[in-house]
Amino acid sequence: MAMKKAKEIVSSNAVVVFSKSYCPYCVKVKDLLKKLGAKFIAVELDKESDGAQVQSALAEWTGQRTVPNVFIGEKHIGGCDSVTNLHRGGKLVPLLTVSKPSSKIRSSITEARQGHNMPTKVEGPSRARKTSHTELTRSKQKQKGGRDIKYDFKDT
Repeated sequence: MAMKKAKEIVSSNAVVVFSKSYCPYCVKVKDLLKKLGAKFIAVELDKESDGAQVQSALAEWTGQRTVPNVFIGEKHIGGCDSVTNLHRGGKLVPLLTVSKPSSKIRSSITEARQGHNMPTKVEGPSRARKTSHTELTRSKQKQKGGRDIKYDFKDT
């Protein structure tokens, strides 16, 4: 049952952080995601009645027993070091930008706010970022390390 719950939460949300409210590494990841303007669901395992079972299911599923345990676009990213390394390497924002359709993000947030059996807390800024409603395509030039990288945001 815990595995089913974990997989359902991951499949119905663009960004999920399985966390413990007192964990400083979890706080660091959630703060980074907030700073980047990402909408995410935080599942505080220490506050869930079946949190220990969910954490065990995550360990079986991902091979990672520790928290934070982060998923973006249904893909397991890892823990605090993995997320911060992706950010340092410039790869986290693109993952967050194209992780899932915004309508699925909005419906998940609405359900969480209305308490529809979602044992989660919605984190992030109060209004959606423009990039959560856009698709990354080539067009606008940006210099980085001597290479031209082109970005254009089109409404989807």
